[in-house]
Amino acid sequence: SHIYPNVLSFYRAAAGSSGGFHFFARVGFPDASYDGTAASTGSRIFVGMTAGATSDFTGADVLAGAGVGFRRVHNFGGVKHANWHFSSRNSTTETLVDTGVAFVPGHQYKFSIFSPAGASSVTWEIENVITGDVATGVATQTLPALMTRMRPAVALGTINAVARSMWFQSLYAEA
Repeated sequence: SHIYPNVLSFYRAAAGSSGGFHFFARVGFPDASYDGTAASTGSRIFVGMTAGATSDFTGADVLAGAGVGFRRVHNFGGVKHANWHFSSRNSTTETLVDTGVAFVPGHQYKFSIFSPAGASSVTWEIENVITGDVATGVATQTLPALMTRMRPAVALGTINAVARSMWFQSLYAEA
């Protein structure tokens, strides 16, 4: 990793460079109100590595910026995910994969993302700690460009003015 003003950066990087990363987070979602039940209500969640501001990943149903991570959007009248999705996005296009792991309020999840230096892929895993449901995958499409600066992020955006919470048990990232 390299330190830039106010930014700890991680890279998908070329072989032989100092890039690559491993991201791990364990996060709980204790509230019952993440889903929208009327027009323009609900929430957007992102857990992963982002090259942009976290608002790029929680401010709209369609992502902006580059990054890799887990998304869950429930916007009544818009995108409504029942399950967690894995997103890989270069600065232009997103590839979204349904993990099959359901989002359940009150449950904790373990999120893991790994990309060694020189890799042309990003390996991911998600586990619902309460039910034991696990999904794994390998992202190879629309990855952030090599040497794109990214930082770890866990973000919850509410679409309407309702308090929603998340609990961090751990957040770990290394390069």
